[in-house]
Amino acid sequence: MVEVIFWVFWSLIVFVFLTSAIYVGVLRALDVYFNENEDSLFLSDEPRR
Repeated sequence: MVEVIFWVFWSLIVFVFLTSAIYVGVLRALDVYFNENEDSLFLSDEPRR
């Protein structure tokens, strides 16, 4: 029983960490996409040198 509780505990920690990282990444991507002053390598039309 203790092993199951231990496994669930660490699974929840990993789940919260991953979902938080995805959430922050999506917010950052949307911020770069909608902010015309933000410089992004993937959204630029002109080639970089």
